[in-house]
Amino acid sequence: MLCWNGGWLTKAGEGQILEFVKANGVRWPCVLGREGEGEGLRLVVDAEGLRECRGDHERFLERLVAGARGVGISLDVERRGEGVAG
Repeated sequence: MLCWNGGWLTKAGEGQILEFVKANGVRWPCVLGREGEGEGLRLVVDAEGLRECRGDHERFLERLVAGARGVGISLDVERRGEGVAG
């Protein structure tokens, strides 16, 4: 599971992640994120969305950007030398 908050969460954030997952009935694996330090976690890509990527890197990036945008998280992704704003 990944969690972005302007930097990847470390072990110190694991309790917060587990609490969010339990409270929201989120299934693993998933991608969680938050806009900034003071913000709460949000589900960016759920288990079904990850499964549908089927290992396709481009599809994953598209879902990641769309999912982040859908929950109000700004995300910039570089893909093959091109910037993809989110």
